[in-house]
Amino acid sequence: AQGLPAAATAIADPAPALLAGLDATRGETERGAIELAHGVGRKLAAALVAREPAAELEALLPACLASLEGGPHLVIRGHSDLADKVREMATQRIASSGFSGRLIVIGDPELAPGDGRVEWADGGVVRDRASIARAVDDRIAAYLAARGIPPLEETTP
Repeated sequence: AQGLPAAATAIADPAPALLAGLDATRGETERGAIELAHGVGRKLAAALVAREPAAELEALLPACLASLEGGPHLVIRGHSDLADKVREMATQRIASSGFSGRLIVIGDPELAPGDGRVEWADGGVVRDRASIARAVDDRIAAYLAARGIPPLEETTP
């Protein structure tokens, strides 16, 4: 009769260690998947910006133009190498928007390709990939910390 309790104890005793091992493996697997997705996302973003560096500024324009209603001007700041392309693209967008103010395009060598600012009298928007990357890194770190998983290596460019 004592064989059954002894057998149950022999089976149950290693269970906490087995569960801890499974949790550690799950955490490592989840961390690896997040690390892979993070790396792929960064590479895709960099490749897309290299391929179409003015696309982010172009994507901002429709919402900005909708907010201008009679504004006197629209200022677009982007990397110096993109100024002519941005001016051409913005001129085409403005022609079909009804905006009648002045367009000012400023090339700024300090801005990274793909980054920029669209400003008008009452507001503006900023596209800053480094800030976005930091925000993504912060959210990933918070998620991993909440799950008790070790953080990713520093990857902010």
